[in-house]
Amino acid sequence: MATQTRSNSGRRNTLEQTFGLQQPWAQEVVRVLLAKLGQADDAPLDPVAQGFARWRTWAGLCVDFSALPKNLQPLNRWARSWNLTLSSPPNAAKLLFALQTYFALVVKWMTWHAVFRRLNCQGGDRVEVAERSPDFSTHEAFESLENGQEYCELGIANWPREDLFSWYLAAWDQSLQEALERLAQQVRKFWSGRPISVPGTDYFKNLYHALVPSPLRHSLGEFYTPGWLAQWVLQQAAPEFFGTDETDQQDEDLLHTRVLDPACGSGTFLVKVLAQLLRVGKRVGVSPARLLQTAAQSVVGWDVNPLAVLAARANWVLNLLELFPGDGGKVEVPIFWTDPVQLVTVHKELRESRFGTLSTPWGPCRVPPMLLHPETLAHHCLVAQKHLAQHHHAAQFAQACRAWQGSPAAPPSELQALQTWYEDLQQLREQGAGGLVPEMIREFLVPLTQGQFDLVVGNPPWVNWEHVNGEYRNTLRKLRAHYLLNYRPSGRPPRLGAVKGDFSALMIYAVADRWLKHGGKLAFVVPQSLFKAAGAGAGFRRFRIAQTLEEEVPLQVVRVDDLIRLRPFAGAANRTAVLVLEKGTPTQYPVPYTLWHKPARVQVNHQENLQEVESSTHREQWWAQPADPHDPTSAWITAPAAALRGLQKLLGCGPYRAHAGVCTWLNGAYWVEVESRQGNLWRVRNLTQGTKVSVPSTTTVVEADCLFPLIRGKDVRRWNSRHSAWILIPYDPQNPQRAYPPEELQTRWPKTFAYLKHLEKWLAARSGYRQLLARRREPFYALMDLGPYSFAPWKVLWREQARGMVACVVGPQEGKPVLPDHKLMLIPCSGPLEAHFLCACLNSTPCQAVVLSYAVNVQMGPHVLERLRMPKFNPRFPVHLHLATCSKLAHLHASYGLDPSEMHEEVDRYAAHVWNLTPKELEQLQELVNLEVFASRH
Repeated sequence: MATQTRSNSGRRNTLEQTFGLQQPWAQEVVRVLLAKLGQADDAPLDPVAQGFARWRTWAGLCVDFSALPKNLQPLNRWARSWNLTLSSPPNAAKLLFALQTYFALVVKWMTWHAVFRRLNCQGGDRVEVAERSPDFSTHEAFESLENGQEYCELGIANWPREDLFSWYLAAWDQSLQEALERLAQQVRKFWSGRPISVPGTDYFKNLYHALVPSPLRHSLGEFYTPGWLAQWVLQQAAPEFFGTDETDQQDEDLLHTRVLDPACGSGTFLVKVLAQLLRVGKRVGVSPARLLQTAAQSVVGWDVNPLAVLAARANWVLNLLELFPGDGGKVEVPIFWTDPVQLVTVHKELRESRFGTLSTPWGPCRVPPMLLHPETLAHHCLVAQKHLAQHHHAAQFAQACRAWQGSPAAPPSELQALQTWYEDLQQLREQGAGGLVPEMIREFLVPLTQGQFDLVVGNPPWVNWEHVNGEYRNTLRKLRAHYLLNYRPSGRPPRLGAVKGDFSALMIYAVADRWLKHGGKLAFVVPQSLFKAAGAGAGFRRFRIAQTLEEEVPLQVVRVDDLIRLRPFAGAANRTAVLVLEKGTPTQYPVPYTLWHKPARVQVNHQENLQEVESSTHREQWWAQPADPHDPTSAWITAPAAALRGLQKLLGCGPYRAHAGVCTWLNGAYWVEVESRQGNLWRVRNLTQGTKVSVPSTTTVVEADCLFPLIRGKDVRRWNSRHSAWILIPYDPQNPQRAYPPEELQTRWPKTFAYLKHLEKWLAARSGYRQLLARRREPFYALMDLGPYSFAPWKVLWREQARGMVACVVGPQEGKPVLPDHKLMLIPCSGPLEAHFLCACLNSTPCQAVVLSYAVNVQMGPHVLERLRMPKFNPRFPVHLHLATCSKLAHLHASYGLDPSEMHEEVDRYAAHVWNLTPKELEQLQELVNLEVFASRH
């Protein structure tokens, strides 16, 4: 049966239809913009080339250009489908810049035309004459589009006068004029006969998704929040304002409630708040002027992405356009281009020293404390703008600030601080930041002057800490340490690669600390791994904001929604959750945990509204609590209330320790297939197909002493495995703490040494070798995750990436111990009976229930065993022997291609005895596992 969706063509976004690349004129606009960028390649002083360089540098704050796809074939195919020709070799960054410039032009022209109409409704004859003029789309008109004069007339004080996407004015010619005139014509047609504003509408989100090819969006992590999900988040954070019940008191309270989205994207959350604010304002009779000022003070958004800020500003204006008086009154659109996480660092530095240092792509900018006053910030930035344009000295600037409003003589330290700030602005300008540096710095600093908020909502960036830009990561390292996000209960530092914290965790703590009121609520769309990841999430799960060494502010987890099975983000399989926190109250466990399900073969369309999504899905009330009752930072277990009681009996510490398999960082060098054998000399060929790093394909002879059977993740099934390759291990199985020294390896196994020497360049370049093993002075062929356990003859293995436990037993093959790769976890065993006993326990339903309740199915690492109260095998216990026998029979069935599932019932019965489960508790755990397995298939 085909996958069902509840969308239809009549509900498609008309903006997407009108301005998408299926339109030939839109293709022409992008084609001309790409051509202009291409022509600037050989002219580095050309203003177009400078514009591209400035965009690339500023955009580097939020775009990891190293993440752009290296395989450009999908981009080429995408471009050809829209009649676009990419340069050779294709430049993904320039394609992205051209598409974003086109998107920015649509946003600007759509908003500008709407502003024209609003002014015209108020009797602006000049606007009507201008719109009818045959020269409306000339170069002068587009300059007017960029300078923002009409916005000033409407009363908008801070529409940008120059931005990263106005570079096209410097490339103006006849072809560009003709292309952009068609764009202007389409905007006029789009607005013709339409209402000037539809509150609650994010006009531009779907258009951006349609314009930017998925290979680019996926590599950059650009997934905007569906409207229905934003509405749900608001309802859970503040049901008194966004729920179904409405009272006069609640209406009045909303008018005094401040809402912030610190990573607002195109403004999806904000327009939902604005729509409710407009409804309330009209219902209680608030004047348009007061309602507009209320929105400007109370519905605030920030983002580090300049294109997102442009779209969010436009959405904010379009949603409130009917309120703008156009009578000379001024309002500042409260959407700012900034990085709130870095600003927390600046704010903390200002409390400790004379300056806070703001990091920019062109260097540091030292910020003096007097700029934290909003009027002072606005004034001094305006004065700096004028003085920089006239190339005045820092002393002249400081004196001009001193004379402001007839202020008395400023202390020398304050004048010196202003001069230092001005000199930094001069330096940034000289380094290529552009002529509006003070205005950009003002935008970045405005949030520090905006006070605290009652409600913080949004969808912060989901970026693994290890993928954050290196220089930026260093800037925030102290802040991450301040909030104890690297916290580990053991106190031991994590091994290399063990902690992969998420940037969203840092944003949650930073924003809650600096901008959330005591008693206020924060509701974010977050990765579910924050609750389930073992080591990396421990610091986040403290739910306490460190203020000083002695003082902490608690955070209460109000609820969590698990949306993994809904896949709410179009084209992405993100593990999505919604978290609601309240500041000032400790978390009490268990906490409500709502699990969302959808019927099989039904897709949740991102354009649906909340009522449609709720009617086609169902929700189960589960509960969450730490897996270790003595460690509140441990990974959560989640289950229905009835199943939690049975799970408690399985949680705890056991005598067994698990390990990861062999990590090579270069499988193509160590993994081989055997072509022939002659005594101790075997002819082998290294396996290079499908490896991440290519190495030369080599066929050679090596000594068999260093070869061991290899089992890879794909080779393991429940109750079954097979070794499909061999692995070269230059270690002594009796003492595998360090690799054989080069002299010994060359003397005793010269052919193996010669093979490894042939690949030395690739082996020495391995990331793990450079970061860790080289510092230990290990030879270039050394490996990770090797120990006596690796060479144990009998082992239990399970797959790291699986839904639940997928375990099997392996014993010696061809007289050698089998070694698993790093995608497999292992427990060394004393013999086959112990191995089969452990395997039966791990594959049993009670164990499956524990694992499914707290582990992430792509992170079934050694930590799984740390929370499982696995009993020590005792051959004198009949139950233990019965379980070992069940495992042997299941392996025998699987080896003959028979279904081993008939053994599961008996395994569960004996496993229940191991953990003292009642029949009812076993039944509840079985229901939990069946539900999880069923849901994972749909």
